[in-house]
Amino acid sequence: MTQKNTVFKMLGDDDIEHVLCAVQLIEALEIEPKELNQRLKTYRCSSLDELISHFESLPHGGFIALWLLGYWAEQGVQWVANLTELHVKHQEIEQLPDSLCHLSGLSKVELHFCKLSQVPEVLCLLPELTHLSLMGNKLTEISPKIAQCSALKALSLEENWFDQYPENLRLLTQLEELNLSYNGLQEISSSIGDLVHLRKLNLSVNPLRKLPQSIGRLTRLIELEIYDWPDESVGQLTALPDSIGDLSDLRSLSVCSNQLTQIPQSIGKLSKLKSLNLSNNRLVSIPSSIGLLSQLESLNCSNNLITSLPEVVGNLSQLKQLMLRSNFFVELPQTLSSLLQLETLDISGNLLKDIPRGVRALNMNHELWHKHGAILHEYTKLKHLDISGVEDLVLSSSISELSELVSLSILYCKSISGLEHIVALSQLQKLKLSGNKINRLPTELFKLIELTELDLRNNSFDELPQQISALKKLSYLNLYNNKLSLLPRWIEDLVLLEVLDCSYNALAEAPDELGELSHLKELNLKRNELREIPKSIALLSGLEMLNVSKNPLLIKTRSWLESALSSTKVYT
Repeated sequence: MTQKNTVFKMLGDDDIEHVLCAVQLIEALEIEPKELNQRLKTYRCSSLDELISHFESLPHGGFIALWLLGYWAEQGVQWVANLTELHVKHQEIEQLPDSLCHLSGLSKVELHFCKLSQVPEVLCLLPELTHLSLMGNKLTEISPKIAQCSALKALSLEENWFDQYPENLRLLTQLEELNLSYNGLQEISSSIGDLVHLRKLNLSVNPLRKLPQSIGRLTRLIELEIYDWPDESVGQLTALPDSIGDLSDLRSLSVCSNQLTQIPQSIGKLSKLKSLNLSNNRLVSIPSSIGLLSQLESLNCSNNLITSLPEVVGNLSQLKQLMLRSNFFVELPQTLSSLLQLETLDISGNLLKDIPRGVRALNMNHELWHKHGAILHEYTKLKHLDISGVEDLVLSSSISELSELVSLSILYCKSISGLEHIVALSQLQKLKLSGNKINRLPTELFKLIELTELDLRNNSFDELPQQISALKKLSYLNLYNNKLSLLPRWIEDLVLLEVLDCSYNALAEAPDELGELSHLKELNLKRNELREIPKSIALLSGLEMLNVSKNPLLIKTRSWLESALSSTKVYT
């Protein structure tokens, strides 16, 4: 057996040291890429995924694929030399080959679930590296050599084995994004305050008990996440430091599913905050300084022990979503009527005897409907109404009193009667009737000519009534998971349609008239019985997404889609 044959046989060895020896010998022998391709039978591989697949039968196939990639880069193989991103997942690599240093153009590297126990030093030799994700490995510490990654802006260490905050992170002075979620961190070092360029910080799903005051030095931070999941029971955070109010650029703060008992008054200094999630804690009150958050759009206080809201919540003029589910509210401040932008108000699971009549939005479950449904007509300022999970919903003609309603959702009700009465809601723009087992609509509904969105998901329609074509302003139509066998030709009459979802039906063909929908941006035909797609689809110059996966498409149809819709994201 020749020396070369012996070396190449070593690549299949179980012992990584023998594999390392083999690649070193191949490099020393300076074997040309052409001969290497012939011996390794890699001449058809033109991507890392193909290389990994090619070597998957070898014990260290992932390592060999990465080594070969770097070796080819050194030899000047064009497609490799031009790589700017490297994505590897679920490979038992444990270490990276030194040859990767020749991929000098790499700016983004993702090594997910590769059983790495340390940050590979070769990564520190990539001068253009700005984004590094090492999710799902076995890292417990960070070497001081990480300082050589001087261009690094985003680092994800999510789901590793850290039980102490890695102090050497302070050496990454230009870091803008840091993800340390899903580790075993019980505290965060004060040195985190040295990362003054941070814009996004994720410390979620760690058994943290407190945050250092130095976190207030991260004045460029726009997103801070320290949440847990209710079923994880990891979050132990009992308080936020007063310095949280120094994060003057913060837009989003999520501390849900911890053990917080109070929120500092300094929260009111976060004048740019748009989203605040305090749900699933042990809060008994909300500080009055909350009224200073003039840019706040979403406030979630669900699943706490709160008994009252401060009157100043009425000052949140930009608030669109207010979640107060499962607390101990007996009453709500009348100032809620001042929230003119409100689109969602969830107050279920409380002890409320009354609801302010001037609210602009209301979400009603089975419990709230039976308590307040009879006087719904008194809420004449409502613009957004969501009725969900009512077993036997009866709508009366008095719903016509809600003349300002622009959005109505009736979701997952066991039975519904009186739908015809909503024809009086002449300003209605969005109508959602998902999950109600409906198989036909009252003809009166097609007089709602201001409708722009109609959602009929998860129902029992086996055909579409032609009267829908009268809704000329429709831009969104969702028919997901019904029993449709035919998409009618009159669909072309919906000339402003931008999104059409007919997935999970029984369509055997799609009409040529789809090509007339010149405004269409998204078309979802997933999981039907389609063998062909009309050629007229190619006329839709604005189409951004087409999903025809899970259909028995002809091979020629798949090929045509790939060539005819080159500027569209196509899922086949």
